[in-house]
Amino acid sequence: MLRTIAATLTLCVLTGGCAMLDRFLPDRGEPTAHRQIVVSTEGMPGVLEPIHAAAIIADHAVFRVTSGGCTERDDIQPIITLVDDEAVVTLRRMHDDYCQAYAEEGLELIWTFEELGLAPGQRVRINNPYLDAL
Repeated sequence: MLRTIAATLTLCVLTGGCAMLDRFLPDRGEPTAHRQIVVSTEGMPGVLEPIHAAAIIADHAVFRVTSGGCTERDDIQPIITLVDDEAVVTLRRMHDDYCQAYAEEGLELIWTFEELGLAPGQRVRINNPYLDAL
């Protein structure tokens, strides 16, 4: 199943993002990180992490983030905020990556809904700004 998730996320990156998330993204004409934040990030720990891709597949949340070569899963913390019937996921970088071995494809991070404290099939919205390219 993880191969399917990885293949889908790769396809999302190669095609400029996941269609399933388009409803949360504005016009792609902007050259840098864009999209209004739907939940205030004020007071959250760490720093808001721009993402290159995101997908919700089979009760897994999959993200692609920039990495200087030293970013690990524990360096990024997902914060869940419940808004009406949706879970809003905000990725926060807890530790900077000062390495200079830039990972061209970025880093793929996967969390199960169980790890995130979400119910199977929960409706999810992504709260991070989206970057057009790696």
